[in-house]
Amino acid sequence: MDGHISGSSKLKLFGIGPIHKNADILYQSLRPQLKRLQRKKLHLEDQPIELGQMQVVILGMGRIGEGAYDMLQQYYPDLVLGIDTDLDKIQHQIESGRAVIQGDATDSDFWEKLAPSKDLKLVLLAMPHHHGNQYALKQLKSGEFNAKIAAIAQFADEAEKLKRLGADEVFNLYNEAGAGFAEHVHSQLIANKKTAE
Repeated sequence: MDGHISGSSKLKLFGIGPIHKNADILYQSLRPQLKRLQRKKLHLEDQPIELGQMQVVILGMGRIGEGAYDMLQQYYPDLVLGIDTDLDKIQHQIESGRAVIQGDATDSDFWEKLAPSKDLKLVLLAMPHHHGNQYALKQLKSGEFNAKIAAIAQFADEAEKLKRLGADEVFNLYNEAGAGFAEHVHSQLIANKKTAE
C-alpha cells in the first residue's frame, strides 16, 4: 500500500459521501436561505434562460440530438434550440448553423433559470446517460412546461421507467436501431435480389 487514499475513500473517511450522494436534495432544502445571500446583479452564466418563440428544445446535442435537430428544423424552421454542456460541441454546432446554447439539464440551477414558454411544443431528452434524461424529465413534469416530452433510452427497463415518469414517447435506441438495421439489410440485400431474379 502506498498510503494514497482515493477520492471516494476520502469522501467516506470525512463523512462527506452521504452529503455528496444527496447534494441536490440538500441544496433544494437550503435554496431559500442561499437566495437571500445572492447578489442583485447576476453573472452572465446565472442569467435567466429565455426560450423566446422556440417550439422545440433538444437537451443533448451529440449525434442523436444533432440528427433530431436537423430533421425537426424541416418542420419548425428556426424554431429549434439545442442545449448542451460541452463548449467545443456547442461551437461546432453553431458553426454548422444550428442554434445551440450552453446549459446543464442535470443541474437544478439550470431548471431554476429556464423560463417556461407558451410556444414550446416539444422537448427531446437526448442526453447520453439515462439518469440525466430521467432527472430532466422529472424537472419538466414538476415545472410549468406543457410541451410534449420524448426521450431516448438504451434498455427496455430505462424506457419503461421514463414512460412511468411521464414521457409522452420513448425511443429505445437498440430496439429501433436493430429494427432499422434489419429493414435496411432486407431492402438492400433480399428485396433487391428478388427483383433482380
